[in-house]
Amino acid sequence: MKIALTTWEGWISPVFDVARQLLVVEIDDGKVAGRKEELLPGDETAAQIDRLVQLDVQVLICGAISQPMVDMADAQGIVVFPFVSGKVDEIITAWLENRLNRRGFRMPGYCGQF
Repeated sequence: MKIALTTWEGWISPVFDVARQLLVVEIDDGKVAGRKEELLPGDETAAQIDRLVQLDVQVLICGAISQPMVDMADAQGIVVFPFVSGKVDEIITAWLENRLNRRGFRMPGYCGQF
């Protein structure tokens, strides 16, 4: 499985729609099997999602994201975990341990569910 996290200086980037950096993490048997930095176009809605498809991403973990982006990702079979905040390595660990839904990983002010 491949998960993608939008990144900025070691943290989850605050807004997916204009993000430029992406960390793609290969998960095998519940462990990180590989990590690769990738670039996102950051300037066109469809191009952001197209890049995720090209990279064969199944899960996107990101900060704020617009509903049209969520809808496009969903149409491509990509599961989105939005409004996540924190250090990238801590988020990866939380994902692996199935505890990403805890309040400490939510963006300030976000009251919704993952």
